[in-house]
Amino acid sequence: MSRREKYLDSISKLAVKSDLISDDPEHLDNSADDFLSEEAKNFDWFNFKSTAPDKPFKPTFKHVAGAEISDKERKYRFISSLSSTCISCSMCNLGANLAEQGGIKRDPHILSNKIICNVMFVDFRPEWQDLSENQIMSTACPTNRISQKYAWLDFNNIYYTYMVKCGGSLVAGEDNIEACSHFLNMEIKMIMPKLILATQSVYRKISEKHIRAINVDDLNDKKKSIVKKIIEGY
Repeated sequence: MSRREKYLDSISKLAVKSDLISDDPEHLDNSADDFLSEEAKNFDWFNFKSTAPDKPFKPTFKHVAGAEISDKERKYRFISSLSSTCISCSMCNLGANLAEQGGIKRDPHILSNKIICNVMFVDFRPEWQDLSENQIMSTACPTNRISQKYAWLDFNNIYYTYMVKCGGSLVAGEDNIEACSHFLNMEIKMIMPKLILATQSVYRKISEKHIRAINVDDLNDKKKSIVKKIIEGY
């Protein structure tokens, strides 16, 4: 066993001992099934009929016939495609209306930061400053409030996403959370994170959706140290 393999194995054992991840061998092999409800596991994604309207978005395709694609690249391409789908979503009132502030209107949709990592952080929803004038360029990023409160986390090495994918002045309710849950389930299934972190308010909501997450506000210094090692080590 190489030094790196020994290091990763020691981190995994420490995380299991501290109840941060399961000791189920399937989970340690990056299985995401524990995070998803039975409904999400059995959902027919390929025959899912979106109510989204047509939009003039033309994605760039790469010809990959015969090319070797890394697991990270494969995940990135899937998440990029999912982001394009998110931009066109109008399954609830938030996605069907432009976000508006001070007379300025912007597209409200943002999926994630598209950084492929083994740790996921779920925030509630985008804020106004996250919404770009160019909808295709909008990228999720922690607000100053989040980045300062959780300064011990390296958000450059975390898959940062939202429970509700649309920002704006309209209040997000249970119907919006339900409409966006399909996106979050697909993100989890593809990324297969070792850990899912969430703020206390988001933790309560996604736990109701049978997504197994960790309340980041409930971590002591020892568990924070282990989380940091997982972020750095994998």
